[in-house]
Amino acid sequence: MTIKYKTALLCRKFTITLLFFGIAACSTMQPTQHGFSGFEAKSNDINPHVSWQLEHQNISDDQKVELELHVSKLLKSVIQNHAEKNMYVRANITRVETASPILNVMTTLLAFIPLDRGGAAIEIQAIDQNTGEQIFHGSYAKWMPKSEFISHFSSMALAKLALEDGIQNFNRDIDYALR
Repeated sequence: MTIKYKTALLCRKFTITLLFFGIAACSTMQPTQHGFSGFEAKSNDINPHVSWQLEHQNISDDQKVELELHVSKLLKSVIQNHAEKNMYVRANITRVETASPILNVMTTLLAFIPLDRGGAAIEIQAIDQNTGEQIFHGSYAKWMPKSEFISHFSSMALAKLALEDGIQNFNRDIDYALR
């Protein structure tokens, strides 16, 4: 084998590897539909109520509590923004994908970009406490983009950012629904 042939073969292998990782990183997260059927808000319930609908996720109890508190804090600000409506907010975290900081360090060293992405999906429902009627229900899901470079090196940061994005979209949607 000549050096020219070996170099060309090595370049092809490298290109195929980059294409493979690039395609693997370009997927979309679909919102899950668990719904809130059979749920009735009571005046003594915690507002906002955050629950989990996760199956077979590799998330520790501490990480669940961390995300729950983060979502509750963000939803409390949404409730305060719409205090005149007297609404009860319920959220189901339906999917959490954490990033692998170790894998992202390795791929950044090899390919100059972190390839493992994280994200989350959440369903949020707002209920009028006076009438018990649903004001709005939304499902939000997002894989975080590569532009959130630093966050790729923390396992939970991308999931938190995706949940924040979902709650911001819910706040925008509820503003529109209450017009």
